[in-house]
Amino acid sequence: MITSDFVAYALRVSVAPPSPVAPGLVRDRLVELMNAIATGCDKAGATLIGHIKCVLDAGDKGFLAVSTTDASGHATVRGELKGGVDELNIIINVLLYGLTRIKVQGVVAPLARELMAFDGATVNLEDLDEKPEAPAPIRIVGLEDDRDHC
Repeated sequence: MITSDFVAYALRVSVAPPSPVAPGLVRDRLVELMNAIATGCDKAGATLIGHIKCVLDAGDKGFLAVSTTDASGHATVRGELKGGVDELNIIINVLLYGLTRIKVQGVVAPLARELMAFDGATVNLEDLDEKPEAPAPIRIVGLEDDRDHC
């Protein structure tokens, strides 16, 4: 059941390191990041962590999916990276209860910037929250206004 204190937050993290990063270091940092986000949200007052996860697309170097459902420090990892990783495209999703979206963003964004900043890397963050757009007008065929034809 989704209640009024449910928050879903998504962030794209693009990292361009000056030189390839060892797969083990990338894996360790992503695990550290997911655990740090869970701990930070827990300390900020989250009442229930639904899921905190990320997916790293490293192109032909492979992928990693890292996730946690609590602040225990035991994130799970799926996937594999091959060779030095020279480009990291990461999507982070945080689903939880008890915090505002702004509080979640205040935990996640700084941690992502800090932990993904490999020596000299450029780190870009993009909030993936969709802004509500005006609904498209609905046109029902057969109900056109005939006044133009008088």
